[in-house]
Amino acid sequence: SYGSSANQLVNEMFANLLELAFQKKIELTSPFIITDYGCGQSKASNVLAEVVAANVEKIAVFLEKGKSINELLKEMSPEIKKADEKEISFLPAQSVYGQILVQRYDIGISEYSARPEQKADVVFCNDVFEHIPKTEIPAFIAGLEEAGQYIFASISLRDAVNYMKIPKDMLWEKAQKIDAPSGIILTEDTSGDYIFSLHVSVLSQEQWQEILGKKWRLLPAQD
Repeated sequence: SYGSSANQLVNEMFANLLELAFQKKIELTSPFIITDYGCGQSKASNVLAEVVAANVEKIAVFLEKGKSINELLKEMSPEIKKADEKEISFLPAQSVYGQILVQRYDIGISEYSARPEQKADVVFCNDVFEHIPKTEIPAFIAGLEEAGQYIFASISLRDAVNYMKIPKDMLWEKAQKIDAPSGIILTEDTSGDYIFSLHVSVLSQEQWQEILGKKWRLLPAQD
């Protein structure tokens, strides 16, 4: 299920895409590229592309009539649910839905580990930043900014629900716990094994804004 948490963000992603169309920054009826950046096995970008491609004329009419994005999402809810409920075993690195090409990039999955050659019009990076050690975040941001013209990201501000456990005999012989670790944080459990959180950079919104810089606009946290 690695990366599947982003499946819960389809509506937000749809709203992001509609906002770009409303502002005439992208044209939904023309060919465009979406890159799913580091989102593991999430099918959210593919669900989004499928629904938009199948309903592009209907969406265009809604936008022309000046309907709000919330109204449009409500109208499209059955279509989104139908696409989201489809059983998908494994998505290819590239998928085409009408005029939309979806590219997948994630160095943690061998099938998606090749960086896409084509720069995307829209990039979605959902629940990825918090998995990157703090020292590596600037390089990650630079790579992300090169991936596409418009970038939308969600960042968890909380510790992970799930943890990985490492048997103590798998640790380096001279590994030691330190008071202020950087990167992966290990904690010894009652069995003598070690656990580490899958979120290695749990930071406040203010800290993320400082790291990302002024050209990134952070919306208020949802929870």
